Amino acid sequence: MAKSHPTVPTITVDQIAPVLEVLSGQNAFFLSDPGVGKTQEIGLWAASRKAQFIVLVASLLDRMDLAGLPYFSTVETLGGLKVTTFCPNKMVAELSKEHNPEGGAVVVYFNELNAAPESVFPVLYRLLNERAINDMTLRDNVIIVADGNLQASASAGRNLQEAMKRRFAMFEIVSDVTVWMNWADRHNIDSRLMAFLMLNAQCLNDFDPTKRNRNQFACEASWERLSKVFEKIVQTKNLRLKQAMIASLVGAEAGAMLLAYITHFDRLPDIAAMMEKPETCPLPEEIDILSVTISYLYNAYRSNEKQANAALIIAARLLSGKFPEMGAYLLRLLALNKDKWAHMARGETFKKSVFPALEKNPDVMAAIQANKAGA
Repeated sequence: MAKSHPTVPTITVDQIAPVLEVLSGQNAFFLSDPGVGKTQEIGLWAASRKAQFIVLVASLLDRMDLAGLPYFSTVETLGGLKVTTFCPNKMVAELSKEHNPEGGAVVVYFNELNAAPESVFPVLYRLLNERAINDMTLRDNVIIVADGNLQASASAGRNLQEAMKRRFAMFEIVSDVTVWMNWADRHNIDSRLMAFLMLNAQCLNDFDPTKRNRNQFACEASWERLSKVFEKIVQTKNLRLKQAMIASLVGAEAGAMLLAYITHFDRLPDIAAMMEKPETCPLPEEIDILSVTISYLYNAYRSNEKQANAALIIAARLLSGKFPEMGAYLLRLLALNKDKWAHMARGETFKKSVFPALEKNPDVMAAIQANKAGA
């Protein structure tokens, strides 16, 4: 379930791109708790527009990084008196109509803007409102986007001044397991982690600003990092070391639940044999073992889409058997990719095996079609 601090309009991370597409002529600001994937989505949107993506880490900015440096003019004088002028910042000059009118599309991204030094804001007021710094104005194809952590998160972010808020279209990004699962299916996140989070949606993002004594917490970004090393962690024999490595990435609470889940990996049936004879293969009798088995069946399907029919047959057997909720669990995993799911749902195996079982469980079909992971 999505978490929200209802202070500004809320969207999910997959809605960043359509928002930017509609509001590309406006300055957009995205707030969230840490680690939900704002930076990645903004970068992907910039790439989709074939725009240069300039990332400015706001906490590292100095006002002169934008305003430029003053220097003695060798040309200009005022009544014979030497005066100073500003040497423009190279990046700003390259983005300006005056110095680079034919430049290409650019997305300027102020990362963690509400953690910037106060000295930077006076320069930003005019840049955001008039798209100007000194005697330079930004080209029309330069888009400004910013993000930051919510003040309530007690992270790096603080509440912006009202004058700064007025210069942005402001949105809050909320964590949503269904959105993340669909993203994970497209980005090769380990199937076993996806299956675990479908059963334990509360573990996707357990950030809590009141738990300041924790060394780590679970969030979308940390599960992605864990996915990259998960197989090596699974192969680690030392249980305490395994526990420590998992907790170092997703925190102790989610890590403990995941550790309990993966302890069943050594008790799995032969997955290849199950996929070879899905109509007659024995199915695990213990629900914990069965839930882990399903994660491996899903992984087998993701590795070889020709295994779809076998997975559907096993799902149908589960729906009609002792653990119908496990059949629904497998079908929800298979339904994550809507295009592939639509193809499966039109096939003979679905019509002959799955559909009759679903007719007896209409609530299951509704949940699958809505793609409500963890429902």
